[in-house]
Amino acid sequence: MPPSPGIAGPMGVALLAACLAPFGADRHDLVGFRVAAIGWRTGDAGNLRPQVAFVVDDHPWVESPLDLRWYAVADAAAAVEVAESSIEPLAWGPSPYLPTPAAGLRFALVASHGDAKEIALVDPPVSTAMAPVLSVERTEMTIEDLDDVSIDARTSWVAVPTDNYRPGDVLRISSDLPARFMATTGTFMELSATVADWAAGALVFDDGELESAAATDDPHVTFVVLATGDTPTWAVRDVLQEGASTTLRVAGRVLPLPFDEPPTTAWVRLIADDASPSGLAAEVVDPDPDLSGADPYGTTALPCEVAVSGPFDPTWLLDGRCARDAVVDHVVVVVADP
Repeated sequence: MPPSPGIAGPMGVALLAACLAPFGADRHDLVGFRVAAIGWRTGDAGNLRPQVAFVVDDHPWVESPLDLRWYAVADAAAAVEVAESSIEPLAWGPSPYLPTPAAGLRFALVASHGDAKEIALVDPPVSTAMAPVLSVERTEMTIEDLDDVSIDARTSWVAVPTDNYRPGDVLRISSDLPARFMATTGTFMELSATVADWAAGALVFDDGELESAAATDDPHVTFVVLATGDTPTWAVRDVLQEGASTTLRVAGRVLPLPFDEPPTTAWVRLIADDASPSGLAAEVVDPDPDLSGADPYGTTALPCEVAVSGPFDPTWLLDGRCARDAVVDHVVVVVADP
């Protein structure tokens, strides 16, 4: 069971408890401080190792390490109780190895950032699962065209693949698995368990009827799609507004990077960039640095919360394995998405 839409808990705690409708309580909005999704790391069969997507101060990346505590609990009430106690957690951090809980128990993550706190419940994984595969298409509609937004009407819309959007566009976001769809801006309209239409604007509905629509001019949007099966997993995708400066797409995330010809592999220096959806920009380092064979990608030495290796993955800032403070000014290898 994936983490579920939030209800207000005591002392300002946001409790992710009951399995509510995926689009209820505005939990599709990636704003404020949120535990947006908890999945289980792919390839870790036999090891209970969670992967969490965080939103901090309205952005989908972590600036500095969060206070993260993991417990085994029977229910939501017990999760609130341990969150307000001094009970020693099972584990700390963004992606620890967790012991198999006793029958009937679930995992509770207590995540704190300043005065804000979230509690998320998630069941142990049933099996190893792959992350959902996302596709993004631009429909033939804009919010100015919207009149009938019923499922029957929207099913007939024509859509073509796209890597960008324009203010007022309506995109179609699809997953190969039943999923919950979330975004940093815009408005979702559910189409099926695997498809949602996303408007680059603010839509207001009254009893299911579209009452008003206004385009927004956000320079980018980040989508997080949480597969909602017995073993939840999630995926992320940044999409930029049409006409954005040159960028490199790495593991679904965007790194602003000046280039004449897009590289497939490059040594880059990481730069803090609040305007980037990933929180980072990059500059190519030339010539390539001479690193030892023990750290051919420059990532093993990163002072992250969890040991990382291989080509640099900006998703590490979304799931908290690395805080942005820890990676800025480091030189690493990035491999562009195909």
